[in-house]
Amino acid sequence: MSHNDNMHTDEVFDEVHKLISSLLTREIKPEQQEKILRERAEKLKKVEKEEDTGEKIDVVIFQLGNDLFALEAQYIHEIRQIGEITPVPCTPDFVLGITSVRGSIYSALDIRKYFSADEKIVSPESMFILTIWNRIEVCLLVDSVLEKRGVPKRDIKPIVTGSKNANLNYIIGFVLLNEKMVTLIDWNGFIAHANIVVNEEV
Repeated sequence: MSHNDNMHTDEVFDEVHKLISSLLTREIKPEQQEKILRERAEKLKKVEKEEDTGEKIDVVIFQLGNDLFALEAQYIHEIRQIGEITPVPCTPDFVLGITSVRGSIYSALDIRKYFSADEKIVSPESMFILTIWNRIEVCLLVDSVLEKRGVPKRDIKPIVTGSKNANLNYIIGFVLLNEKMVTLIDWNGFIAHANIVVNEEV
């Protein structure tokens, strides 16, 4: 190939590059570029939303001692200030006694020992969580109620053997929220096998 041929080839490539640049400059105007960027941003938002739409369960998170626990919201009827508790003999350790709520008598439970949570003296922040399962209604004593939130099922991890929480049969698993471990209690399994006093009318 001669020197002139090389020059001709270079000139052709140069013209092609100029043509492409010209086409790009002409076809993508500032307003069109802004539109493209806006559409890309909307697509990214849609993708993020699709990634976040996993199956969730609503839970109420509460504190027992230094530990965080959660119950599925479907079992919770009401959250209220703690009331007077009357001890009842010959009941399991986690049954504190009975308490009255609007004329109805309920068993009052403290499950911290059952799930190896630390002891804590009842304070003004202590609350009752009134739970319902298969027509069995009980008041669960907790140190404080933190929040209700949806938890993606994919985020629930199994509790490993040898964990501090000994009753693994009544634990669904745990989730990490703000770098804190929250144990999700299987209230269905716990109440089904617990020896408790069912509520009565007075």
